[in-house]
Amino acid sequence: MQTAPPGWLPDARREPEALIREARRRQRLRWLAAGTALLVVSAGAAAAMIAGSGAGRRPRPPGRHVTVTVKPAPSAMSGVPMPSGSSVRLLLTGPRPAWFSLATGRAEPIKGLPWDRWGYLFARVAGGWSALPGTAGPACGNTCPGPPVLNYFIADGSPRAARIAPGYGVAASDRSGAVWLITSQPSDADIITTSALAQEVTTAGRPLGPRYRLPAGYGITRAVRGGLLLGPVVEAPQEVTMYKLWDPVTRRVVRTFGDVIAAGPQAIAWGPICVHCPVHVLNLLTGTNATIPVPRGTWVVANQGTVSPDGRYLAFPLWAGTTPDGEPALTRIAVIDIADRRLLIVPGSTLSWDVNRGVLSFGWQPRGHRLIAVLPGSGETIQVASWQPGQARLWVATTQIPPGTSAVVGERG
Repeated sequence: MQTAPPGWLPDARREPEALIREARRRQRLRWLAAGTALLVVSAGAAAAMIAGSGAGRRPRPPGRHVTVTVKPAPSAMSGVPMPSGSSVRLLLTGPRPAWFSLATGRAEPIKGLPWDRWGYLFARVAGGWSALPGTAGPACGNTCPGPPVLNYFIADGSPRAARIAPGYGVAASDRSGAVWLITSQPSDADIITTSALAQEVTTAGRPLGPRYRLPAGYGITRAVRGGLLLGPVVEAPQEVTMYKLWDPVTRRVVRTFGDVIAAGPQAIAWGPICVHCPVHVLNLLTGTNATIPVPRGTWVVANQGTVSPDGRYLAFPLWAGTTPDGEPALTRIAVIDIADRRLLIVPGSTLSWDVNRGVLSFGWQPRGHRLIAVLPGSGETIQVASWQPGQARLWVATTQIPPGTSAVVGERG
């Protein structure tokens, strides 16, 4: 395992748990707004998603507001210039979503997605992305689903979106060509106390099985080997967020997890979320557990990770230090090799946290083990980086995207 560089965090004795609980609450609300539960149609959530990225909302350091001195870090990723003609393509969200080519600097609008003033909410699914219009939510507010809206599927790199079906949200299936659709719930129901119905359908909307009634107050995070990973629609404050691995056929809870960091079809990673606490990973193929320590004094935040398509790697941000106003001081990208149980630090990804700059987001390319990171800059300028495990440097480029858009990488955006 790589160790933290000198000056990364000199004091690991503090336990700032109150701030990490706040991070969980804020991150949870944003995650729910991304289409994995029933709050997807609220106007406020849509606006937040248009402005943000899939890496999550502002993370708060765990525990007490304690100022820790750290060495200054760069405000941008560092590496070697990305070769001209790069094959990197980015999905852009906004009123008119598009594919953006880093090589040409041009954006190609995705056909089949009507213009929507609130933009679209995207969630990663097998083989592509689901898209949900961010149209203003129901008059009953954020505690009811409102009327169903039309969901779309965009295959990786496809210039055209296909209609799935109306519903309240889409979650990833554990197999290609399918998604889980939240299909039925009274439009004025209380989503905390009312059970929703969910059904696995093809990416063209054809049913693949029966409808299942979810436990009250839970939404689908994603399907995994062995069942559905469910998370609470609304997180209870000051508590660990508990997730359920649930068998829809028997309606039995197979296992529970506290503070899930990321999940893929073949793996689930979870906390506890605290300073210097390790990351736990369950391999759903073998049934084996791994416990991987993190560098001294760092911490992870729930729902900020992403698993590679083949389940080999887990990427997530590591946070450290606090500023006088209680914000985290530093962040960098960490990658766990699940097979070898090793933690790698992505070179050139250590950054000073700047709330005004925007969120560093990252995600795996559809095939292979290439990780793409995006850091917003001023105006429409973004920094794009590419890295694969084993590489000593990042490939880095700076470009401009169309006004009113933002890049979507990771699990949602």
